Amino acid sequence: MIIVERAAPYLTIQDMGRHGYRESGVPVGGAMDQWSLAIANSLVGNPRSAAGLEWAIGGGALKFEADATIAMCGAEVEASLDGTTVKTLQRLPVHGGQTLTIQRIVGRRFVYVAVSGGVTSLPVLGSRSTYLPAAMGGIEGRRLKTGDRILTGQTQPSEKRLQTIPNNVAPNFDANEIRVIPVYESFEAFAERNYTVSAASD
Repeated sequence: MIIVERAAPYLTIQDMGRHGYRESGVPVGGAMDQWSLAIANSLVGNPRSAAGLEWAIGGGALKFEADATIAMCGAEVEASLDGTTVKTLQRLPVHGGQTLTIQRIVGRRFVYVAVSGGVTSLPVLGSRSTYLPAAMGGIEGRRLKTGDRILTGQTQPSEKRLQTIPNNVAPNFDANEIRVIPVYESFEAFAERNYTVSAASD
C-alpha cells in the first residue's frame, strides 16, 4: 500500500494503454513516455507493461506502508527518501514507513515511479490507465489526491530484472526533428502546414 502524503499537481496511474477499441472511439492513452515507464518497471522486475505512477508539473510525497523496491525514470528530479537524496534510473529499496519525496522536476516533464509488483487498480477495457477526459481507469478516473491509498501487487520481482541502462538505447528527447512516414494521400496537406505545441497541449 502507498499513501499519497502530498499529491503532485499531476499524478495518475498509467500503463501501456487500451488497445483494440479505437473503432469505438476509445483512445489507446496510457503513459505519455512509454519507454521510461518500461525501463522503470524493468529495473524493479515487473513486466514492462505493468502499471506505475505518472508524475508531472511539481513536487509531492508518497509514503510506503510496506517494504518495496522502486525505481524512477524519465524527467530529471530532485528527490529524497526520508531525507536521503535518491536518483532516477536506479533500483531503490524502500522500507515500510519511509517516504519518497520529489521536491521538484528540473528537466523534461514526466517522471515514472514503478514499484515491485506493480500498481493495481480496477482494470477498464483491459487497462489500469487513467483517461481523464472520460473519467475512467486508475482511481475513479481522476488525478490522485492527497490521502489516496494506492494498492500494489504481491507478485515477486523477476530475477531477469534489468541491471543497467545502456547509454545508447534511450530516445533522443532533445531532438529537433520528428520523423514522419508518408502513408496517406493527405500527407502533402499535412507537410505544408505549420504546427505549434501550446501550453494547453495534452
